[in-house]
Amino acid sequence: MLSIEIVVQRSQATRLRCIVEDADVAPAPDLFVAEVVNTMWKSPRSFLLAPTTRRPAYEMFYVALARREDATLPTTGLQLRKEAERQGIRVA
Repeated sequence: MLSIEIVVQRSQATRLRCIVEDADVAPAPDLFVAEVVNTMWKSPRSFLLAPTTRRPAYEMFYVALARREDATLPTTGLQLRKEAERQGIRVA
């Protein structure tokens, strides 16, 4: 999936990013979210975190990504903020 290739910096990321940046519009089908979830299920950390933290898997994608990138997690969600802080992730 094009967006995943770009976000996770896979081998085709630079070429695909150029295509998207040059486009006037980048429409996405209704299946976009389902495709992202289907592609990202291979990121086991988020799925391993979800049952142990009792937080939704989609939230744990953000936690896993922030951890992997050693990044600050911006969120307005109180429970997500608490979980990220509990795991030693900076939160804004």
